[in-house]
Amino acid sequence: MNFFNSRFIQTKIIRPLAWKAMRLLPNKIRNYLIRSFFSLSPKIPQELKFKLAETKEELEAAFALLHEQFVASQYMDKNSSGLRITKHHALPGTAVVIGTWKGEVICTMSIIHDGPLGLPIESTWNIDQQRKNAASIAEISALAISRKAQGRRGQILLPLCKFTYEYCMKYADVDILVISTLESVKDFYGAILLFGPLGDGRPRRYEFVKNVVAYAQFQDLRTAVDHYKNVYGNNAVEKNLHQFFFENDTNQFHFPKRLPGQCAYPVMTPELMDYFFNQKLSVFSLLSTEEKISLKNIYFDNSFGDVIQPQLSGVHARQEQRFAANLKGTLADIAKGRIQSITLTDISLMGFAAKLNERIELGATVVINIKTNESVLRIDAIVTWADPNLLRYGFQIARVSSSQWTNLIENIAQTYRSSETRILKKAKNN
Repeated sequence: MNFFNSRFIQTKIIRPLAWKAMRLLPNKIRNYLIRSFFSLSPKIPQELKFKLAETKEELEAAFALLHEQFVASQYMDKNSSGLRITKHHALPGTAVVIGTWKGEVICTMSIIHDGPLGLPIESTWNIDQQRKNAASIAEISALAISRKAQGRRGQILLPLCKFTYEYCMKYADVDILVISTLESVKDFYGAILLFGPLGDGRPRRYEFVKNVVAYAQFQDLRTAVDHYKNVYGNNAVEKNLHQFFFENDTNQFHFPKRLPGQCAYPVMTPELMDYFFNQKLSVFSLLSTEEKISLKNIYFDNSFGDVIQPQLSGVHARQEQRFAANLKGTLADIAKGRIQSITLTDISLMGFAAKLNERIELGATVVINIKTNESVLRIDAIVTWADPNLLRYGFQIARVSSSQWTNLIENIAQTYRSSETRILKKAKNN
């Protein structure tokens, strides 16, 4: 047997040395070389399906797979529940994606929408610059592929990425994705998936995961399609990620039904929340008082509050429930006579939070026009709070031009209240 053709020598010695040598090259040249070796299978296997986990069984299978892979990689200690669950999984804006092969969950990934608990990546990196530049940020986290599917990893990972892009762009209205990656896959996300370095690009110890030194990367989804087209658009089909991600259709993706303005798809019921975050793991017992109050304010209903922390029944809470949203329009500052773009990100019947492009004064009276499917919705409002460094502001509604606003809020609120009914009905139909 030829010594250099030995599989052991190739995988354990030559390839690592080649990668080390390649990392010494300038980024542009290194990324070009990495992409030259890349190829894909444009056709997704029919046995492979992707969706958001909704039921107790789907969520438990995802959390069990995550625990199995993290323990095997020494990213966490084994626990008696056999599950890896974080506080962010309790948020309505967190989507647990699962891939199934002939009905068995073989991969999972979580898309964590920025909210009152922040993002896991913030345990190590600062993302204020991304928050200043975007109305909506989400973190890709908790990726695991079953050992049973290791031989099909290439067939699974890119379709999983394709599902993620479509969900984030068309359903969750995410502007920027952030991710922490190991050195072994940093170049895949950078050269192949076109993520850029976050901050100074240096590796750091990632506090959210045990024994991990990681890199932080991000991608602006508002320009991602054009970026992929510029890099891959003229390639042959087996090297054309632009075509694969954004032009190829598939019947193997199952997305939630979307309402106008909706960007969160809650699946947690009080029973599911109690099962995962109190019974299986004591996640809620480790939360700070502020975090518990934030969760109670999100779900609002007492049945959720009793699960999160019964002892907080007497603490201050919002008078109205607020919902994550992504509604774009224009804002006219009456006194200044200036018009700018606005994105409503956190809405309720009597007020909302929003992201602006320019600063505005506290107490300013504004007119906001939101284009809906039916017509243009006019909102007269007053600025009540400000985080000017991040261009985020709070507004109290003075007047709304029609009943559309009330209907919009009520429809989104119904997705929080009816999650249990919807899940039970779907289980019965299956």
